Amino acid sequence: MQGKGPRRPRTADYNPNAKYSMKKQIEYKETHIDPNEPIRLNRFLANAGVCSRREADDFIAAGVVSVNGKVVTELGTKVLRSDNVVFHNQPVMPEKKVYILLNKPVGIVCTADPREPMNVVDYLNYPIRIFPVGRLDKDSQGLLLLTSDGEIVNRILRAAGKHEKEYIVTVNKPITAEFLKKMMFRKINDRAVPCAG
Repeated sequence: MQGKGPRRPRTADYNPNAKYSMKKQIEYKETHIDPNEPIRLNRFLANAGVCSRREADDFIAAGVVSVNGKVVTELGTKVLRSDNVVFHNQPVMPEKKVYILLNKPVGIVCTADPREPMNVVDYLNYPIRIFPVGRLDKDSQGLLLLTSDGEIVNRILRAAGKHEKEYIVTVNKPITAEFLKKMMFRKINDRAVPCAG
């Protein structure tokens, strides 16, 4: 094509079938974390991508987690990042946190639920446990954040965070004053009630 200059050379890890660009993946390095500061065992397991914190509590109570060779069943137990943590006889290694920005196509469902055949996690087929932050409808296309970082998910989705969401919407009819008025109210028991906003 004229006017576009030479193409950049492809790197050795270029994959023409990839569903996202590796350049859009940002790895989080825990450089600000004190390695001698103890953290709860359930958080350690969740941060390592083994399971959620709630699931970790169940596994700890069931006695399938050991720390430095001793089975731990007490909830709230704290560990150091340098401790030898074993889950179902497999060593647990803390992993780097991953953040992926995906332009979600229409037809993909924003869930990690494997029972949904078109779930976004299977669509990406990323090698470590990730989950979507928020939702876009199946019929929507748009920017979606996926991550292995459960803490940032909680901070973003918590109502107290007051994060704005912006949508660009296409409608199938002209937008008139009457149309907007109808959008501002909903019917409950044949009464028009203002929509919460």
